[in-house]
Amino acid sequence: MNNNGELDFIFEHLVFLSNRDLWLLLAETDNVTILQACQRADDVILIRIRSVFSKTACDYFNDDLSKFWMTSDEEASRARRRMVRIFHKLYRRGILKDWNLLYAA
Repeated sequence: MNNNGELDFIFEHLVFLSNRDLWLLLAETDNVTILQACQRADDVILIRIRSVFSKTACDYFNDDLSKFWMTSDEEASRARRRMVRIFHKLYRRGILKDWNLLYAA
């Protein structure tokens, strides 16, 4: 928690979400934002995101991800910040529950 009582969630912490909560976060995030946020992301993050997809959805994700190679660092950062805002909104509403800040320390 930060000084404001808010969770210090960053994009990279999505690896610590339960499958359920990760799926809910991805479902609330538009595909373009997800794809932009994943540009130049660590393989651990990409593997974690793919882990909640079916084989077919994973194939589509990989194909779409390869089409976003022109995403700038600024666009990727903006997309990651959007996903963090979505996380905070869902967390404050009590929708995301299975996330533990201790694992991210």
